[in-house]
Amino acid sequence: MRQLFKTALCLLTIIFLVSCQKPEVVVVTREIITNLTMNITATPEPTNEPSLLGGGGQYIAFTTESDDGHWGVLLLDPITKESQTLTTTKIDSSPRYSPGILQWSPDGAKIAFIAPGEGIDNIFLVDPESGETTRLLESLLKITAFHWSPSGSEIAFLGAKLGESEGSLFKINIDGSNQEEIATRDDFRILIAPIVDWPKEDNLLVSAHVWADNEPFLRKVQLFQVNQTNGELRRVSDERFDYIGADFSPDASHILFYSHDEENNLDLFLMNADGNKLQQLADFSVADPAWSPDSKQITYAYNGSISTINVREGTAVAIVSMYDTRAPAWSPDGEWIVFAGKSEENSYFQLYMVHSDGTELTLLTNTEQHHDLPVWQP
Repeated sequence: MRQLFKTALCLLTIIFLVSCQKPEVVVVTREIITNLTMNITATPEPTNEPSLLGGGGQYIAFTTESDDGHWGVLLLDPITKESQTLTTTKIDSSPRYSPGILQWSPDGAKIAFIAPGEGIDNIFLVDPESGETTRLLESLLKITAFHWSPSGSEIAFLGAKLGESEGSLFKINIDGSNQEEIATRDDFRILIAPIVDWPKEDNLLVSAHVWADNEPFLRKVQLFQVNQTNGELRRVSDERFDYIGADFSPDASHILFYSHDEENNLDLFLMNADGNKLQQLADFSVADPAWSPDSKQITYAYNGSISTINVREGTAVAIVSMYDTRAPAWSPDGEWIVFAGKSEENSYFQLYMVHSDGTELTLLTNTEQHHDLPVWQP
């Protein structure tokens, strides 16, 4: 009888342990997302009026570029579709495409963006209510990335002097005072194409090109956390791999990034903020991945579609399919996704928004200009 009881207890223990195991995350393959996209019978025609938005910011900031070389930042009301120009400038060439060059402050009171100013890059701040635009930096630096501090009182940025390929990590008050060099090329080598993220007040995330001691001619993109209290640099990446386009989740628990596979393709990966528990999310190069506000989903563009991945389950859903798509961004309540899209009939990127379940696709702009990089007000 005692032996029978022990056997039953063992079986119950095994069943309990198996049921409590975290389900294995499934890697989203190119074939999976292609089939999902094909199963969208037809992207519905955009509606003229979206349903009432709730729990999100009032405005969407975005960039525009005209055929005559004018580039600007505009503000859009997604309900009325009325837009206003905040700033515009004449440029000699198209600005580099990067979703990070336009950012709202954490409180939604200001917009910061990178744009050419007097022949060089600079960070500009614009007040969406008054339209007043100010240049943040006085020194001649090539700006490659920036990020607001969580309090909104400072901005961290990566900059290099004109003519130099290596730069330093700085921070500055938003009134232009107290510019401070946090990390220099003596600490690591920063080239043009890094990332800076600032999820917590005492920690910055920065990517840099690093040369391994045993491979002086082979550089890797590595991730470092910079402690704002003591200036300590801590590597959170494996020097054998590249960590490209790194992005903290809103709750600062995970880091999303690209890395090369054995065939030199860029795949999508996820890891804990401390560098542990690396896992692959997709075995193909998605474009412009963006975290949902609750840190549970990622939206991205791929081959003319806008799709989402549940990062906890590894499940993917394709919600929109058209000729070309890019730069998706979530509404603050996580209910809507705004993106730049192009139809076969229109040669210009326009702004669309769609409910996260794929319903209520809405055309927001329709002009003979490229509209791009939408960012929802917090």
